[in-house]
Formats: sequence, C-alpha cells, structure tokens
Amino acid sequence: MATCIKVAHKACDRSTSIHALKMLLVFMMVGQYTHARDVWFDASSAQDRLWTNTAGWFISDGGALGHVPSFEDKIWINASMLTPETPLVIPANCEAVCQLVRLATSSDASNYAIDGRIPSLTLYGTLQTPSNTADAASISIGEAYGGYGLMRIENGALITNANLTVGNWGIGVVTNNGGALYLSKDGNRNLTVGGESAGVGTYVQNDGILSVNNLHIGYHATGTVEIAGGLVSAQDNCFVGIRSSEGRLVIRGGDYSGDIKCGFASGGHGVLEVTGGNIASPTVIIGQGGSGEFIFRGGATTIYNLVLGSENGSCGRLDVESAEPLRIGGLLKCGDHGRGMITLRGGAVQFTKTNASDENILIGCNSDGWGCLRGYGKIAPSSTGATNVRIGGGNCIILADGEGTNRDLDLNEVVSISNHYANVDVATSTNGWYAINKGRVCFPRIWFNSANAQRCIGDAPYSMEPRFVNSVRCSFTGVSGSNTFLRGGLYATDRSDIPAGLLSGDVIGVWNFGLFNSVNGTTLVPFSNVSLTFRYDHTKVRGDRTLKLMRYNGTQWTLVGRALQNEEHLISTGVPVVPLSGGSMNIGFFAVCIQKNGLSVFVR
Repeated sequence: MATCIKVAHKACDRSTSIHALKMLLVFMMVGQYTHARDVWFDASSAQDRLWTNTAGWFISDGGALGHVPSFEDKIWINASMLTPETPLVIPANCEAVCQLVRLATSSDASNYAIDGRIPSLTLYGTLQTPSNTADAASISIGEAYGGYGLMRIENGALITNANLTVGNWGIGVVTNNGGALYLSKDGNRNLTVGGESAGVGTYVQNDGILSVNNLHIGYHATGTVEIAGGLVSAQDNCFVGIRSSEGRLVIRGGDYSGDIKCGFASGGHGVLEVTGGNIASPTVIIGQGGSGEFIFRGGATTIYNLVLGSENGSCGRLDVESAEPLRIGGLLKCGDHGRGMITLRGGAVQFTKTNASDENILIGCNSDGWGCLRGYGKIAPSSTGATNVRIGGGNCIILADGEGTNRDLDLNEVVSISNHYANVDVATSTNGWYAINKGRVCFPRIWFNSANAQRCIGDAPYSMEPRFVNSVRCSFTGVSGSNTFLRGGLYATDRSDIPAGLLSGDVIGVWNFGLFNSVNGTTLVPFSNVSLTFRYDHTKVRGDRTLKLMRYNGTQWTLVGRALQNEEHLISTGVPVVPLSGGSMNIGFFAVCIQKNGLSVFVR
C-alpha cells in the first residue's frame, strides 16, 4: 500500500512507461480511499501558481498538504488571486490527479457576485479523476451560486476519466484551444454545460478533441456549447435543453458526430445552430418532449433521420437559409406527434437516399401531429436524375411565402404527395396548399405514360377527387407522348406574372399547368383536351355567391366553369379545354373568382 501511495505522489514529469505503471497501480487502490481531504491552493505561498509547487497546497482544516494532490484529495479553488490573467496552471508534462476539483465554490461574500473574483485554472498538462468517484461532477467550473469559474485547456493538455460540469449553480466558462477531453473511459462520463437552476455554462472549442458518453447542454439551467474547430463526439446522445432549461449548440466549424435531441422534455428548449463544419448524426430530434429550433445557415450535413415535434405537446422548427443544402439521408418528419414547422428562405433540403416506394418527408401524418412547410426554396433529391423523393401529407399546410418578391417554393423534383387523411371532413378541412406575398408553390410533378390519363396534382395522384385545398384533378385525352410530366402550381394572387384582366369578383386562387416530356425541360407534350376539377379554398368564400372558373387563352381571361358554394368545395371546367397554341405552359392559367356586383377587380 505504501509503495502504491508513493507512486501516486511522484513528480509530474515521469516518462510514459512510469506513467502507465503509476495509473495501473493507482486504479487498483482507488477504491480503498476512505478519508477524503479537502484541500486548496494558496497563491501567496506559491507565486508561480504552478500545480506542481507543493508549497501552494494546504488542507482546509489547517496545515500544509506537503505534496501535490492525490486521488484522495478534493480540491476547492476560490482564491481572488487566481484570476483569468494569473490562473492556477497545470504545466506541460504534468500528470495531475485528484478526487474532484471545484472552481468558484463560495456562495457567500467571497464570490463573483460580491467582489468580482473569477478563480481560474489553465491546463497544459494532464488532469485525471478516479473512475469510481461518487460525485456526479468530478470537475465543476462555476460550482456555487453567485460564483464565476474559468478554465482554459491549451494545446497538448488532456482531461481524462472525468465528469465535467460547467456552470453548476454559478457561472462557468471552459475554452478548449487544442486539448483533448476523453470523458468516456471506464463508465458513464459526461459533459454538462448548465447544471442546476441558477447555473449558466459555456463551453467553447476552438480546436482539440471532446469525446463523451453524453453531452448535456442546459440540464436544469442555461447552457451553450460553441464548436469552431476540432472533433466533438457524443457516443450516446447530445441533449440540448433537457427540462426547465435553455440549451444552445452552435456549430461553426470542426467535425461533430452523434445523435442530437433538442428540447428533450417538457419545459426544455433547445437550439441547434449550424453555420459551418461537418455534422454526422444518425438522428436529430428537434422538440422531443419540449420545444426546439434547428437553424441551418451552412455546413456539410449527414443527418439520416430528422424529426420536428416528436411527442405529444412538443414543438420543433427547422429554419433553412443557406447556399449549401441541408442533406437528409433517410427520413424527415415534420409534426410527428407534436407540431413541426419547416421554413425555407432560399435554402434547399436534399435527400441522399431514396427508393421506389418509401416516403422521405412526412408532414403531419399522425392524427395527433401537425406540420407546416413554408417559405421559398427547394425540396429535391441530392443528385440530378434521381427521381424517388416522396412526400406523405396529412394534417399539414404547405405555404409558399415570397415575402414580397416573386419567389418559388419548388417541389417539382418531388415525385408525388400522398394524402394520409383524405377522408377527413372535407367541409371543414384546411389541409393543403397556399401561396401568399407573391409566392408560388410548384407542386410535385406527376408522371404518366398513357394517351388517356386521370391524375391529381397536389394530392394523391390516383385520388378520384382532389381533397387537399387548392389541389387539382386533370383528365386528359389524346396525349401524344409516352413519357409525360404534368407540372405546375399555385400562385399568390398578388404576383406580378399573373396575366392582367381578371374581372368581376374576388380572386381566391390562381394556377398554371403544362405537359412536358421531362422533369425540368421546356419541351411541351401535345394532347387533345383536358377536363380540370379544382378544390378551392372555402375559407375565402362567404355566403352563397357564385364561383367562376376562368382560363387565360393567351390574350384574355374567359369563363370555362361555374358553381355554387358546395360541401365538396369543387369547381370544374364545363367542357374539356384544348391546349394553348403558344406560351410556355400548354394547359395554361386558371383562376377561381367569387362573382360579386360592383367595380371590376384587376389582378396583375
């Protein structure tokens, strides 16, 4: 036993082989420590402020420790002389050990809130705590209420076999400038940033390595993790905003791997913000039981499954505004059993793995879920020519919002949309497609290869009637192509590219369609005629006014159908219409208007 203790107390600059032997012997005897000592560092007695200076270490109940701390020592650092400019330093080649270490430990008059002190620790060497410590946090920075602790981890430094908490009850800041934190060895080792209710924690990694079992950001408190460089790996999970807490994970650079769960439980709110770097995550959940946000501004992503609003009562939001696409490997669920929102502002969501049958995007597809896709941007496969991206729709709103400029929400490269709740009460359902503020939504294109075909666009292709609001059913005869794509979509009524001249009523919907021989090409496919049935937006119809269906024939708007308000909210062409002879779309513009007396209304 004496030999083991002597080995544990050797100087910190042993060779690698001696270090390995020392660690083996120490771990054999760690469980036998029964008399933990509270120790502290006196900077006035060791003005070089080096961990290796035995003159600086004292036992809390009196007297010098007489050596550097061992695994049986609990270290409490709260001295006003250990400032960010003059910290306690673990020097290079030092192998420091202790049972636990606490920075900013006082909740009385000797703390940051009272006298502004920020006790600080800087690592150039190694700091290790035992594998069987009973304390949840073997290293705590910002331990006490009212305290403020600071730790810097420099290039070449190492922390191993520890549970690290940053901002437990007080304020804690840890900056990693190139060190390695291996917190996952020999058991469940975690990094917690923002511990208890009053805690505020921040971990910034500019370079280096962080490897943990679990990364907790905002456990019961407020926590922020910023990754600008290096490697970060959460082997089990990264929880952001766990419960009654606020967490934020910001990735600006470096490489991150591991699952991410934002807003884990009720009362927890988590934010994932990505502006750069590389992310490899099997599963990302935004709003698992609480609320969460995913703000994507750039970076390379390999996310296999992304869920927004997972459980009942949860809420998750994805905001994409980036020249780089957000890439999803498998499935995106928006409003699984909670509420989900996808907002595109010029960005794109791409899918890297598709097949001939599976749906890649589910929007409000459970009875207790609700989802919304909004904005302008693009949903598409990740490579040109891929054809298997599919949307499953249910309790959902898909809303093109141009935000005052002619812009598109482009789903043309999506194969189809299904309707998981086609049999809901059509008289009251508002599930479907909308366009506002000069937006246009390009529906998932519809493919067929027969001369006579009946298809819905904006709804399940083989549905007998359009059920989603503003979807359309088309019945073609005499189609001459064998590889035909029906393309088009819904326009906001204030867009400047709608032909002028709509008369006698309020315009409640405008569409434009054409038949093409490819997904994105401009070559039109001839046909003999087509009949169209529109599922109009009944929320814009008041009273028993007559509805008019208008078509633009290339020179003017003409009446092609009429209907009274009805329970199915449908209006059809009175007779089949023939193709247009000119223009870029051979089916053309259609508009549903409410007839009313008074002044003519012109829409341009």
